[in-house]
Amino acid sequence: MSSYSDPEGKIICDYQYTLEQAISDKVCRKPKLVLVDNEQLQYTSPDERKSYSSIQALFKEQKVSYSSILEDSDALAHILKLSADKLHSIRTTNHNAAGLIVASSVVHAKQIQSILNEQLKQSSLMVSYHDPNAQSIIEQFKNGHSPWIISIGMISEGTDIPRLQVCCHLSNIRTELYFRQVLGRILRITGGDNQEAWLYTFAEENLVKFAEEIEQDIPESYLYVKQPEENEVEAMQLLETGSSATVSTTVKSGEFKWNTNDTSVQIGNEDSILNRSLTLGNFRERVIEAFIGI
Repeated sequence: MSSYSDPEGKIICDYQYTLEQAISDKVCRKPKLVLVDNEQLQYTSPDERKSYSSIQALFKEQKVSYSSILEDSDALAHILKLSADKLHSIRTTNHNAAGLIVASSVVHAKQIQSILNEQLKQSSLMVSYHDPNAQSIIEQFKNGHSPWIISIGMISEGTDIPRLQVCCHLSNIRTELYFRQVLGRILRITGGDNQEAWLYTFAEENLVKFAEEIEQDIPESYLYVKQPEENEVEAMQLLETGSSATVSTTVKSGEFKWNTNDTSVQIGNEDSILNRSLTLGNFRERVIEAFIGI
């Protein structure tokens, strides 16, 4: 039904209601995005010893995959604690406020739920497209008081749970459209006194870019008709089957163990585990506050 310019194939919009307008009209909350990073990284192998000031720099040289960080218990525990502390703060005012965690697979979601329940003493529900009663679980959460819901392939676009105010983006899918769909779950204004909206994710290159450009209402890439790239199609197919997926460059790696105590981290299979190591320094967080002037 849309009209397109010729020959560029650019969408001709009849009307655009922007996030900036929605915030001004008090329809949406102002988002705050927290990018979790780690500094003073040292990678050691038989051939080299190198330091990195961020996980993004490490990813660029394909030393460690993003999936490995998402699945590491210490990295998860850190970002989940940040999120849980923020939600606890919001719930002191809005007693029914809740958080959404977007997981990459059912196994990943169970790992996250274990950390929430056992380490952080947070109750949670889990919903997956595998569940025949998924919509019932979502409705139960929407109308209930549970602080957290962990989603695998659910609760993205078109799901309205206004009490959501905190989100952890821990999916392997890293496209701008998906990022904005996930962010949108926590932006709905309610009648509560506290209208904060916080999204937490790791400082991966694409996610940093998307966070920095959140004030750009319709990115230029949205305005053109183009075929999805092969790796994007593959990622969505994997998501539908419950497997982990990434739409950016993937790298081969073995086990990755994240440790916050400046200890050696082992990467690789059993044959090479003594020859390669990664030492991590302290965590740091960068907060991006959008639409400050509104």
